[in-house]
Order: sequence, then structure tokens, then C-alpha cells
Amino acid sequence: MELILSGIIGGVIVIMVMKFAPKKSILKLLLKMFLVVRDYLLSIIGEGLEKFKDLFAESKSEYEREKEAEKEVHMD
Repeated sequence: MELILSGIIGGVIVIMVMKFAPKKSILKLLLKMFLVVRDYLLSIIGEGLEKFKDLFAESKSEYEREKEAEKEVHMD
């Protein structure tokens, strides 16, 4: 998803630069801006994914403990 979004943003920047600003320095500046935005989006998505993995691991652990406790109750 993030690659698609960064590709769209990059495409829009390139199209705008090619039509409205043929100067090479402006193109470089806009491409650098694109890279900054892409890196920011990737870091935000990475952090969110990491938090989700941690939450999933905690939930799974709690579920398994409750399941074991339930088995012990039924065995008595």
C-alpha cells in the first residue's frame, strides 16, 4: 500500500515538474521532497505494524493462558 501511495505521489511530482518547471534544480528539490515523504510514510507504517505485532503477541499469550487455566478447571 505504501509503495503504491509513494509511487502516486512521485508520479504527480514528476508530471508537475515536467510541465511547469523544466529547471533541473527544481526537479532535484521535488524528488528529494518525494524521498522524504516516502521515508516518513514507511517509518509510520513500520511503527504501526510493530505495535500491532506486539499487541497480537500479548493477546495470544493471554488467550493461551486462559485456555490452559480452563483445561485445569475441567480436569478437577
